[in-house]
Amino acid sequence: MFKRKFVSRGVTLAFLLAVSLFLFASVSFAAGQNGSIDGVSIELYDDNSGVPGNAITAKDLTAGKLFWAKVFVNNPVKLRMIDLMLEYDKEVLSAQNSKIIKGSYYQYADSNLFDANYDPLIVSTVFTSNAAVANASGAIKYNPGVKGDTLPDIPAEYLTGNKLELLSVQFKVATSIPHDGYIRWIRASADDLAGKLLIGTGESGNEIPFPTAAPIITIKKPVPVTAITVSGEAYADSITANGGTLQMYADVLPANADNTTVTWSVTALDGTATTKATISSTGLLTAAGNASANGDVLVKATANDGSGIYGTKTIHISGQIDLVTSITVTGQNNVSAITTSGGTLQMLATVLPATANQTVIWAVYAANGTDSTTIATIDTNGLLTASGLAGNNGDVVVKAKAIDGSGVSGTKTINISNQTGPALAELRIVGTLPTSLVVGQSIDLSTVAQVYGRYSNSTEFVPLTTGFTWVSSNTAAASVSGSIVTAISKGTADIYVQSGSVSSSKTTVSVEYPLSVDFTAQDLNGNQVTTFAAGGTYNFVAKINGTLATADNVLLIVQMKDNNGVVYNIGSMLDKNATSYNNKELSAGFKLPATAGTYTAEAFIWNKWPSQSGTQWIWAQKQTLQVNVQ
Repeated sequence: MFKRKFVSRGVTLAFLLAVSLFLFASVSFAAGQNGSIDGVSIELYDDNSGVPGNAITAKDLTAGKLFWAKVFVNNPVKLRMIDLMLEYDKEVLSAQNSKIIKGSYYQYADSNLFDANYDPLIVSTVFTSNAAVANASGAIKYNPGVKGDTLPDIPAEYLTGNKLELLSVQFKVATSIPHDGYIRWIRASADDLAGKLLIGTGESGNEIPFPTAAPIITIKKPVPVTAITVSGEAYADSITANGGTLQMYADVLPANADNTTVTWSVTALDGTATTKATISSTGLLTAAGNASANGDVLVKATANDGSGIYGTKTIHISGQIDLVTSITVTGQNNVSAITTSGGTLQMLATVLPATANQTVIWAVYAANGTDSTTIATIDTNGLLTASGLAGNNGDVVVKAKAIDGSGVSGTKTINISNQTGPALAELRIVGTLPTSLVVGQSIDLSTVAQVYGRYSNSTEFVPLTTGFTWVSSNTAAASVSGSIVTAISKGTADIYVQSGSVSSSKTTVSVEYPLSVDFTAQDLNGNQVTTFAAGGTYNFVAKINGTLATADNVLLIVQMKDNNGVVYNIGSMLDKNATSYNNKELSAGFKLPATAGTYTAEAFIWNKWPSQSGTQWIWAQKQTLQVNVQ
């Protein structure tokens, strides 16, 4: 139990709590003496458990919060008398109760020893004369003895994490903190209490004045948010793209507020719920992307510190449309066939919802729905026209695709029959097709050649723009899309045009890599080697020749594999933004496996380094080298 003696001077009051205990000094002593301690510390907890996981910091000490200030001796072995005072700001904190957790206590007070502005409350342990350390009713009792007496050791069961808990005082932060406050552990010197406070090991002559340094735990007066200004990125105040976004920002004042985070929300201008837009926890505003989403919304950022402060910004949303959800394609009057030679059929597209953009793009394909066809053509208004060529019969797939970006399309299969007009008898390519390409190169064949056709009822060739298809005999080497041929990989392909069973003459195109590579292995002195020592380090060198069309990056990757395909090591080297290579060497070195055997070194040359924007590799070539490890 405590007795309190209050002494009041001026506006600010503080309480001083002192615990008289037997401590070892935080100094070291020679062998044969009684050891040392590391010092005394104050820790704050949000409960009375003293569990480190429940430790809190001064910044957590908010208005009205209950917490415990616990005083610990670090790594004690033996104890000798010391006075410990705990000072705190009365206007900021109030003590709820205090006790010595491990030990009994009594108290004494002498106001003459303290500044009149403080209220002394001094607590000390009860010591039983000539008694060793005992566990009686949970109390720790020590024999203070006299100078020269040997002090007993502290049993380990009284320590928690090598710390002895001396004092636990419960505090409560003022509901409204008027200023910054503190909890201070005052370490008084001997002179402060007329020489009565000495610490030592219990050995004669080792008394040491207690140091005066005073570690402080500061309780800060809350700094609430006073204003919030909301703005859009780059000060934008509108979203004009369908389903577009706008990053919102909150400028919180003052900048040193304890909590500058905000909660985002979006409503109608009158504060009611809205479906025009949503906003994320990070302030990303997203328009709903439908026709009813056009209009104004109110974006609100509310302070999370409980101050109730918020800021708002009106954002105008426009350009929102209803996307197409379905397209149904039919022939006029539900007709699904053309039965006359060169006949036509008007195709219709029913687009839903009715509020969506009704415009579509028309196309016609072969029966599989993907390949081009010569059986019929279709114009931008959806008028399907049969070719009128004899025998050019069969199914076509008519497709109508939305232009609103929804990606929605609809299809209809139409049967073409009874085509009796003159048949296409012969095809010719007039112009010069390329005979060599490098990997990654593309050419529009319509810019270098013109296709002519002769019909069965005539000897004259006429220019054609439709009714035929460009073909590659080896799409792995060179692919064709429309009239554009693209070199894919090393090899050859025949390029020609075809309409039904009629084909033109063929032009063979050779595809090569733009760079040639000679791959060798060298020791660390630059000498070419063909045999290798187990565990040795070598360089695998790619000597490169050739020219790239434009400056680009070239990457060498070398990997070592065993006979089972297991990769042991990988090395790489990059050459940036070059066009011409004349015996240019790129090398990658690494240590070989420690196990003898036959391995394969594979060198890959790539001409693209994948960038953050997702650039894809354009071409790659590989060479292998057998590595006999001895």
